[in-house]
Amino acid sequence: DPMPCPYQYALANDIQIKKYDFEEFSGICGRFGGKSLIGIKSWYDEITEREVLSHELWHFIDGTEDSVHFSKFDEQRADRCGREFLIPYDELIRAMEDEEWVCDANTLACKFWVSTDTMMKRIREVFNLS
Repeated sequence: DPMPCPYQYALANDIQIKKYDFEEFSGICGRFGGKSLIGIKSWYDEITEREVLSHELWHFIDGTEDSVHFSKFDEQRADRCGREFLIPYDELIRAMEDEEWVCDANTLACKFWVSTDTMMKRIREVFNLS
């Protein structure tokens, strides 16, 4: 499967994933007692969970895993980079070419296992659409 797997990335980088009954947070990340941990709201569906996981993984990649993320810039960057992780540019273009450029965001979202909203945002980013 050519799609990036955030779970495999976490495993390869010794980042534990745990589920919690958060009310306010969708996810958290940090190093606790020498262990890298990502906590995700326990009742999310698989697609939302993958998207939150990719966002939190980006904080580790970016070195901001132990920061309190009140910065809108940090959070927007983690959102964007999480989308890039799940929907790499080359894979998106290849998927669109496979459909002879006649495809909609729902079809592409299913192919990449992301929400339609996430796919629409990624398409806007890739093609510089408002």
